[in-house]
This record gives sequence, C-alpha cells and structure tokens, in this order.
Amino acid sequence: ALLEELPDNESQSVFVITDDEQEVIEPDDIYTDSEIPEYYVTVNTDQDRSDVLGGGTYMRGEFAQVQAFPDSCSTFVGWFEGDECVSEDLDYRFSVKNDIELTAVFADSHEYAETEREEPTCTEKGYVTYVCSRCDDTYTEDIDPRGHIYAIRITPATCTSSGFTTCTCTLCGDTFTKDPVPALSHVDADGDGYCDYGCGANMGAPQSNCVCGEFHGGPFASIIIFFHRIVYFFKNLFK
Repeated sequence: ALLEELPDNESQSVFVITDDEQEVIEPDDIYTDSEIPEYYVTVNTDQDRSDVLGGGTYMRGEFAQVQAFPDSCSTFVGWFEGDECVSEDLDYRFSVKNDIELTAVFADSHEYAETEREEPTCTEKGYVTYVCSRCDDTYTEDIDPRGHIYAIRITPATCTSSGFTTCTCTLCGDTFTKDPVPALSHVDADGDGYCDYGCGANMGAPQSNCVCGEFHGGPFASIIIFFHRIVYFFKNLFK
C-alpha cells in the first residue's frame, strides 16, 4: 500500500492509501484526533514466578506489544484470550481494536530429585520429599500405611485349659488373641479310670502307694509301681 498526498480545494493536504494498482483503500473508520477511542490491554500470567509486560492504554489501530518472560523452570505455551491461543510467540504484536485481556500460559519444567524419605509403618503414613535442582521448589507426597500382616497360631483347648487363636503381625510385632474356646471336660471313653486326653486325671482308677513312699497316678501308675517294687527287691537282696 502507498500513502499519497493530494491537494484539496482549500490548499490543504489530504492523504489517501492506495494499493499496488493505485486503487484507493477506503478506511474502516474515520476519526478526528479527539474522537479516536482508547482501549485497554490487560496482561496476566498463570503462575507467579514468570513475568509479563505490555499492558496499558492504546488508541484504536495502534500496535501493542506484549512480552512474556518465563523463569528457569517454566516453558512458555502461548498467549491466550479466554480459552483460545492467539499466539505462541514470547513477543506478540497486534493491532488494538477493542479492550482485550491476555494471559501468558506456562508449563512447569522442574527437574525434581528425591531428597528425603520416611517409610510408613503398619499404622502411620510415610512421605517422600522432592526438590527441584534448578530452582529449589519442593513438594511432598504421602505414602499410605502398609497395614498389618498377621501370622495365625491356634492353641487348642485341653481338659485343663481354654484354647484361643493368637494373631501376631510379622512386620511390627503387634499381637492379640481371639476366638476363645472353653476348656474341655475330662473324658474316660476307654474305661481305664483315667482321662483320655493324657492329663493324668484319675476318674475312678484304684489308687496305690508305691514302695518308694510316693503316690503315682495316671494311666501308667501300675507299671511305675511294679518297676519300683522290682528295684527295691534287688536293693534289699544285696544289702
């Protein structure tokens, strides 16, 4: 386009814009100096650590330049008007035609490394701390408690003691008992006069005193007494 100066009837200069073929390009709007509207360009950033410049008041048709300055751990994505990306350039120039609000959008580019770890227990959370090697930004992630892992041991009831189940955590040693079973009653199903469970309880068997001076009970009492009689016989024989 060319800007040409044409004289008018009052000897004043009149400027027109022509294209390459010398055709006059008609303006969209015509304003006097006092009528040219002003618009406001607002610039924002979606993160605090990066800067933007270029906001302010501009006349209609004036070119505005907005600039984005990402920090060391940010990558510039683009200038957005609402949800629309209008430019991916750090320096964006445009003709101002109305009030406009632009947001510089950045993506994080941290380089995190683990610096501290606390392992969880069966009931307490653990955590891992990460620090960016470029800007010292840090964050912490929780690790859920690992939970108990119990080993089960069953103690059966006898005729003299109750039974129960013992649960012991293989990780931390926490323990508890459950499922109690009452003590069993003595049983003499074979009729020998002693409890069948091997506890030695006399349930009607004849009682005898041994030559050793002690009382022996239980299912083997007669054998023990007989053995002691033999021992005492030979001890007396060779006195």
